[in-house]
Amino acid sequence: MKKILFIIIGIILVIAIVQGVIQGVSQAGNTPTETTEPEQTPKEKVESALNNNVTVDSLSLSGQFDSEPYSAEISFLAKENLSSNMTVEGMKDDIKNALYTLKESGYTFDSISINVDYPLTDQYGNSENETVIKATYAGETLDKLGDDKHALKNDNLATIADEWWEHDAIK
Repeated sequence: MKKILFIIIGIILVIAIVQGVIQGVSQAGNTPTETTEPEQTPKEKVESALNNNVTVDSLSLSGQFDSEPYSAEISFLAKENLSSNMTVEGMKDDIKNALYTLKESGYTFDSISINVDYPLTDQYGNSENETVIKATYAGETLDKLGDDKHALKNDNLATIADEWWEHDAIK
């Protein structure tokens, strides 16, 4: 009697396992299709690339991205470095990286405006983020940039700009 009971329990377990396997196989065939994220807009692609290539505390991108040629307005808060000269060189490196990021994006730009903000302290000890560099570049300037961004000297960024302004605090 015990043998029959064990055989019946064994058969029930085997049936349960087989049904579970069969059910798992049939459910695997009904797996929902993967959802793909919508493709990024040109502005989102450029902003993502800028955030990856420009090492600043905060960056914002605006402008006209409805149809090419685009116009980009980039603003960022520069980081402090070991010395004043290194901080200014870092700002210029970030401008150069932004220009090359736009050049390498594959999009056509009509104009590029870059504003660099940095905390300045007044004679009373009050610190506030102020614009210390304003630069504007024509789209043709991007086209003229060489392939090696390291060959472009930071001192030439002002020379190739259509407009360049520096705050007296960083001169």
